[in-house]
Amino acid sequence: MSSAVQTIVTSVEGRFLLLGCTDGLRAYDIQPTGVVKKLIPSPGETPAPRGCRAVGGPVRAAAVLGQTPLLAFALEGGVAPELVSEQAVEGAVVGGESTSSVASTSRVLYLYDAAKSQTMAELHFETAVVGIKMNVRRLVVALVECIHVFDLTTLEHLAELRTASPPNPNGLLVLSELTTNVRGEAVSYLAFPQSDQGYGDVWVAQIAETQMDHNGECSGKGNTFCGERCGFVERVSIVKAHHRAVVCLAMTRDGTRLATASERGTTVKVFEPSSARLLYHFRRGVKVARMLSLSFDPASALSGLRLAALSNRGTLHVFRCSSAGGSEVVTPAPALLYTGLELRSFAQATVGKASAASSAPPGLGLDDKTGCEVQCCFFSENERFVFVVLPEPCALGEDAACAHEEWSGGASLLHEQSGVVTSRWTLQKYRIHMHECTLVDSYVLN
Repeated sequence: MSSAVQTIVTSVEGRFLLLGCTDGLRAYDIQPTGVVKKLIPSPGETPAPRGCRAVGGPVRAAAVLGQTPLLAFALEGGVAPELVSEQAVEGAVVGGESTSSVASTSRVLYLYDAAKSQTMAELHFETAVVGIKMNVRRLVVALVECIHVFDLTTLEHLAELRTASPPNPNGLLVLSELTTNVRGEAVSYLAFPQSDQGYGDVWVAQIAETQMDHNGECSGKGNTFCGERCGFVERVSIVKAHHRAVVCLAMTRDGTRLATASERGTTVKVFEPSSARLLYHFRRGVKVARMLSLSFDPASALSGLRLAALSNRGTLHVFRCSSAGGSEVVTPAPALLYTGLELRSFAQATVGKASAASSAPPGLGLDDKTGCEVQCCFFSENERFVFVVLPEPCALGEDAACAHEEWSGGASLLHEQSGVVTSRWTLQKYRIHMHECTLVDSYVLN
């Protein structure tokens, strides 16, 4: 892959991988059999098997909806002729008048059907789009100082949440799948950094299916978030997560667990969002690091809930958050309540070299995730593996398996001889054992 990767996202079940690059989108289908197929061709390539066209332009933010071909993304600037479509729905405007012919593309969000290779809709904003999340019912768009909530089906604007304290330049937010709350109501949980007293807090809100006013009565219009309730959005809790700025978040699909990491990067915490109660305090290391990615496994039927953490020190950690399967609420032993006790990962692996920013003091140069600072970890659909997306060069381990068969759009990196060094972006596949993670395969993402 010759272009730089600017953002990496996956579907909630770990089936689809989306890379936002300086020259467009890359999309991959990671099948349960281990085959990795490219869904969107690179510029200049012939169409992929599903008939997708190349999507050009530098991608700033992106999201993919489950196992559907629906993609959402925003570009960084310039002209993207591939996105101009007569079939495109007229763009909705948020926070200003529509000037689509001259507006910077960083202020436009595109909903794109990858199977039909056409833009389905455009949403125009007053400032640049920096983060996107969506589930089957809701589309959440982050700007630097606010978050907009939409109905994904109708694109109706439901609410605006102010996030100016502190600003959110990287569009950090997480969104659960459609689930039910303690009252049995259908909701989606949303979490994002927000603090009235500096840094380190995370607000948790629920997005209801029925619009409510401040008194809990049904209402006819949405408005800007204030107090406890705003239209479809109701604040659930404020998680006092860290003493420094939060730089990484993850949430389980049902919204019952929230993982956080601060700019210091030495610990990872897991909370119960509904009560803001700290459940687990995990130790990543003692040296300052940038936490690049946190990811819960999509389900917990096999071996209990697990959390993967990837840092710019080139290490992957897997933490165990429960000893029971299912979706039950885990009540940790009294010793695991916050008393200063820190737990360590039960499995880990060295996945790459530490980046230059890993030794930087907290708060210095850690706000902009560029180059090697854009990496991702996520669990496979069957939960048996952890995938890591990272740039090379990286010397592969001695216990690597033999070469994988070539796949559509790429080839395996692994060879019988150890110490192979590459210089491209790769998807590494790790098997989880009791005390370690072992590299079993690796794919070039070209």
